[in-house]
Amino acid sequence: MSSKRLGRKRGENGSGKHQHMFKRRTETTNVFKGHLLSFFRGIKGTQRDTKRKSIYLWEKKRPRIDKLCKSAKGRQMKNIRDLGTATALRADGELEIVQWIDELHGDGAPVSAFMLQTKTLEVFFALSLYVFTPPHTSRTETSG
Repeated sequence: MSSKRLGRKRGENGSGKHQHMFKRRTETTNVFKGHLLSFFRGIKGTQRDTKRKSIYLWEKKRPRIDKLCKSAKGRQMKNIRDLGTATALRADGELEIVQWIDELHGDGAPVSAFMLQTKTLEVFFALSLYVFTPPHTSRTETSG
């Protein structure tokens, strides 16, 4: 038998892996660490992770934020929503949902976000409105 190996030749160090010739880009991560330290000083654990993720989300949405900030109206905005996501129910629809929640709370049953969303859509379609996305703020608890 021959001592010559079949297949691809191994690298110089004998492990078969090639050395990477590029540098890792640490400047970007150091910038974000600097933002966390300067703007959110003193937070640790899960709160720190939440703020870190928020910074990444803002960076992802940077083109849209820059576009909105070019106008005076956009600069004043604190929340940016897509069109149609802030549609509200009429007062009678909201009253029907509140009464439904009070009945469930009276029976001792909890109301989940999914139940509330489903009921909101039922009431909405019963009132025959056209475009609706239930806002997150409609999930507030009501007293029973």
